[in-house]
Amino acid sequence: MKLYEVLLTEKLPLSTAKKYVKGWDKSRYEEIFKKYTDDPKAYRIYLPLQAPRSLKANVIQKKVEDVLNSKGYTLSDYVGGYAIEKDKEKPRIMKIGKLLDDEELRQKFANDSARASSKNKSLIAVISRHPYDIAGMSTDRGWRSCMNLEDGCHRDFVPIDIKEGTIVAYLIDAEDKNIEKPVARMLIKPFVNIDKPEEAVFGIENKIYGTSDRSFKATVIKWVNEVNDSKKLNGIFVINPLVYRDSEKSDIIVKGDQDEDTKKIIKDWKNIADVKNPTKAQVKLALKFAKQSIDINRIIIKNKNIVWSQFSEDDLVPYMLRWGQLFFKIKNPSEELTKFIIKHHGWWIIEKLKLDEKMQKFAINTNPGYIKNIKNRTEKLTQYAIDKDMHVVKYLPVNERQKWVDYAYKKNPKRAAEEFLQWLPFEIQLDVVKKNPKNVFEYDFTQSEYITQEQHNEILRTAFDADKSLIKKMYHIPDAMQLELAKKDPDIVKTFMTKPSFTVQKYIIDLDPKLARKRLKSMNLAAEARLNKLLGKKK
Repeated sequence: MKLYEVLLTEKLPLSTAKKYVKGWDKSRYEEIFKKYTDDPKAYRIYLPLQAPRSLKANVIQKKVEDVLNSKGYTLSDYVGGYAIEKDKEKPRIMKIGKLLDDEELRQKFANDSARASSKNKSLIAVISRHPYDIAGMSTDRGWRSCMNLEDGCHRDFVPIDIKEGTIVAYLIDAEDKNIEKPVARMLIKPFVNIDKPEEAVFGIENKIYGTSDRSFKATVIKWVNEVNDSKKLNGIFVINPLVYRDSEKSDIIVKGDQDEDTKKIIKDWKNIADVKNPTKAQVKLALKFAKQSIDINRIIIKNKNIVWSQFSEDDLVPYMLRWGQLFFKIKNPSEELTKFIIKHHGWWIIEKLKLDEKMQKFAINTNPGYIKNIKNRTEKLTQYAIDKDMHVVKYLPVNERQKWVDYAYKKNPKRAAEEFLQWLPFEIQLDVVKKNPKNVFEYDFTQSEYITQEQHNEILRTAFDADKSLIKKMYHIPDAMQLELAKKDPDIVKTFMTKPSFTVQKYIIDLDPKLARKRLKSMNLAAEARLNKLLGKKK
């Protein structure tokens, strides 16, 4: 049973969460957490909310006050949502929402985090390293995100984030220690030293899900800074390339002083082009923030100042996920790296590689369609790909197609008819359509190089005689076939032909002008003019 198929109640069931414990390092961050709790397991720590350093005027509240003043009301209780009449002996108290005509402003007022978080003064922050809490970050909560285990588009990253060291911070009621009904959440991601991957610090995602004021974020930031400062590390730390990145602004943490060249690269990665002898860390930094493939080829891949021999496979693999060109900077790449690059970059990288027989088979097993991209493919390999997926015959060169169509048909006639009926001999096509007229939709409805136009018409004729409704469903019917059908039964044009050709419209009009409008759903301008002329009307 898949995790996201489990029906969740108020919180993630423990039995389901156990699936995520497998890749979790139980001891990671244990010593850090023990400094903040007496719990020997130290999975969660609870923190009182910190007041944010500065509070800007609430823009939404200011707009609401302006509207209230214009209507003769003054703000009474912003959090509770009440206003009171001005200059009245017995002033009325009104709900603010009823006084706001602007729907957009009313929605902003209703969802203002400053109101929601202030309604409950017993809120606290909880930071958890337990996979149970991390896995349930966006499932059956008061918010949804791409990490929702049921249908989130990036839910596959959840186990990766847990394995790599992502932790979660929730805003909760002080009585809700089990995090059953959290108010908000944010993620704390592992940031690794770009030059020393074994060193890591915490970084905060900018996105907060749920409803909170700035005190929640201020609390989490304070805790993260305390932990990071206690490590006394120096260097450039970037978000672990394997975890999901929910916001681009929180990608780098700089600890300690850096040289001028590094500062320039941090400011704009393209500045690496001006560095005479860039270090490994500087190249990695530029790769981390490079944006477009055309720029990276010009500025980094073709940069003669970069000594690529200093890089190992492990150095470049995290960046190869995005920039497959880096593969060609590795001399004598390992088999595992070759498989990695084929799996993640597919056809365009395969076209540039000279693969041995083993790697060719790996490419076909990854995607049989890659047969069209493999250089010097053998007949044996082509046969292997077709056996994997008959559909790949469509990708082969035209001068080879008939040979492999025959091979596929002999191997599995039924499947071959489903995949490429229009390439089979006329007798086979006709027999397949006789057995099931709907198979005619396997055709392109244009002249095939494998059969004559008359044979093509005969196949269509057979299908239509068996089921006239197929005429209506067809995207295109050859003009001669339309005319043949119209002559056989003029009323068939209105019933089944959505867009009859001009030749057919002309025939219907000439046959009987008075019945033409009944037999034609619509006419083009030329046909309309002809009909009006025949009926003696002005154009």
